[in-house]
Amino acid sequence: MPERETSDRHYAVLCRSPRNTGKMLARITPPYAGKGNFWTATDVSLVWKMDRATADDIVSRLGHNQPRVVRYEKAIKIIERQAPEDKVGPVCRMRAGLIDLDDPFLDLDAEEDPARATAVVIAHMAAYTTDLPLTAEMRAYRNPHAPGVDYPALVLTDFSAERPGEGAGTTWLKEVFRLCDALDLTLYTDADGPGSRDFYLSRGFALTTGRRDHQLVRWSAPSLEAMRSLTEDEPQP
Repeated sequence: MPERETSDRHYAVLCRSPRNTGKMLARITPPYAGKGNFWTATDVSLVWKMDRATADDIVSRLGHNQPRVVRYEKAIKIIERQAPEDKVGPVCRMRAGLIDLDDPFLDLDAEEDPARATAVVIAHMAAYTTDLPLTAEMRAYRNPHAPGVDYPALVLTDFSAERPGEGAGTTWLKEVFRLCDALDLTLYTDADGPGSRDFYLSRGFALTTGRRDHQLVRWSAPSLEAMRSLTEDEPQP
């Protein structure tokens, strides 16, 4: 039975390596593609996250190496598995628990290259979400008055647990906070009601002030009280 399409699903385009290495290649996201470099076999932060129409259009224009459309989360896992241990990217190493986020290997600088830093966090959290009973979507922050400028900030656009109260949301937030703290990234979101607002406020977010584009913000340096609340709210075994 064909997979039912929904607007909240994302896809990637894969093809086989033309060098007969047995590896799969993923289409690179536009900001980093060009000069003959349109595919990656090992860097999940470069995998293009797209809608189904875009993916189908790309595949329709490719005639070699068995191009195909796959779910974005599946593509991330395939590319992660292909990274050699001595050259594994930051996201792969974080997921495998091979390094601490303070390790100098994690050489991303959110101030110098915010687009790449935010792409790494988005890719990592997309894969992380597949193991939890919730929906979570993020994007890089964009200033509507300067749409071409990249910022060291993310926006949590969709966040809902399948079984509220069981701790999945708190677990997810602890992981994204860990990455944002390591890379010095700001996280914005919006609340759709008093309950949602209180949830975020109790977990380290603050109400924004002035003419900001989003209602709530979580700076990269959390308070001790906020971090303590994340631990205290975990469900008891």
